[in-house]
Amino acid sequence: MLEIEQTQTLASQRESLKRFATEIIGDEFHSSLVELFRFYSSSNVITTAEGCDASADLLCRDCCDLNSAREMVTSSIGICGSDFRCSIGLLAHVETVSSLCQGMPENPTDWIGELTNQLAGRFKNNLSEYQVHCQMGLPVSVRGLQLGFMTGFQGQTIQMVDLKEGPVVVLLHVNIEPDVQWEYHPELESADEGSLHLF
Repeated sequence: MLEIEQTQTLASQRESLKRFATEIIGDEFHSSLVELFRFYSSSNVITTAEGCDASADLLCRDCCDLNSAREMVTSSIGICGSDFRCSIGLLAHVETVSSLCQGMPENPTDWIGELTNQLAGRFKNNLSEYQVHCQMGLPVSVRGLQLGFMTGFQGQTIQMVDLKEGPVVVLLHVNIEPDVQWEYHPELESADEGSLHLF
C-alpha cells in the first residue's frame, strides 16, 4: 500500500513539473532577452509586447524620408528541436548596435549577428533544463535602409526593447503543436553564460 502511495505521489510531483511548451518558450525567451541586454547595455532593460507594425514604427521613429533615413541592421537565426522550430530576429539602427559593442570592432552587421547568436544560445541553454535539445543555425545579417520584418504569421511575437543606446525590435516565430508539454528537470544545471566574443 505504501509503495502505491509513493508511486502516486511521485507521479503527481512529475505532473506538477509539466507545462505547455508554448508557455515555457515565451518565459525562457524573455528571460534570455533580458539577460543578454542587461549584459551589454548600461541601462535598465525594458521590454514591451508590440503589434505587427513594430518594425515599421522603428523605421519611422526618426524620419520617413528615404534621403535622410538612418541605416539599419537586422539578423535572424533558426533553432530546431525534436518537436518545434523557431526563428529569432533582431532589428535596430546602426548607431544603436555600435553603441552595444563595448569596444569590440565596430562592424554593426557582424555585431547584430553576434547578438542574435548569443540570444539564441542563451535561449537554447535555458531550454536544456526541460530536456529540450536543439540545433542552431548560423545567423544571417543584412545592413541597409528601410529594413523590417514580415509579420502577421501565426505563432509570431514581437517585442520592443528600449535601451539607453536605442530601441531594438525582437521577433520570435515559433512552430509547435499547442498541446505539447515539457517537464522541468531541476537537477539539470545549464552551463554558465559566458561573454565570449567571436571576433
